Amino acid sequence: MAESRKYAFDSPGGIFGLTVFFFFFVILSILTFDHLVIDAVVDEYSMTQSYLPESTMRKITTRANNWYNTIIVDSGFEAGTYALFLPNREQMRTARQMGKLGEKEFPWFEKKLDAFFYCIHQFLFRLSHLLAWYPFLLLLLIPSIIDGWMRRAIKKTNFDYTSPFFSHYSKTTIIYLILGSWCALWVPLSLPPWLIPLSYGVIGIAAWILTGNIMKRF
Repeated sequence: MAESRKYAFDSPGGIFGLTVFFFFFVILSILTFDHLVIDAVVDEYSMTQSYLPESTMRKITTRANNWYNTIIVDSGFEAGTYALFLPNREQMRTARQMGKLGEKEFPWFEKKLDAFFYCIHQFLFRLSHLLAWYPFLLLLLIPSIIDGWMRRAIKKTNFDYTSPFFSHYSKTTIIYLILGSWCALWVPLSLPPWLIPLSYGVIGIAAWILTGNIMKRF
């Protein structure tokens, strides 16, 4: 029964479905709790600033700001979005027939757009933070894979067995963490900065277990 069980990450369609689900979760959170989303962005930034050295934090922030300016601001996407959904003062003044229509609705929707762009900047900030820890991941992965491969080679000479159980669940752990890292980039909640090195550490351990338990015939 366990061998025939299907998980969401077993197919591209399942991964796409989870991504769409998290995207709508973000949109729903913005539309309902925009002030909480903005507070979460500010809170996470403060936690990361207190957790990392000043020079590292400056590099992460500068890179995220550059990405945001290039993709969102310089492309005209931000200004175009506000212009598309919100009338400017001149339009409101000339459209007298609108009366009081939009006096409450437009400021409400403007706050939602603010929260939306806060989330985009948070996504880029988290991505920049994730990349800042990649040297740490490589320092873990390279020796873990080499040592695991050597353990596998030793097992081939002394007739020790490789464990399909450890192989399966270490692979599952790595896939879940990679997929979870992608989804975490979009979650409109305040996430502690130590989650990144912790997840990288777990990936390193799982890679060590996985390479040490690859079937001997390969």
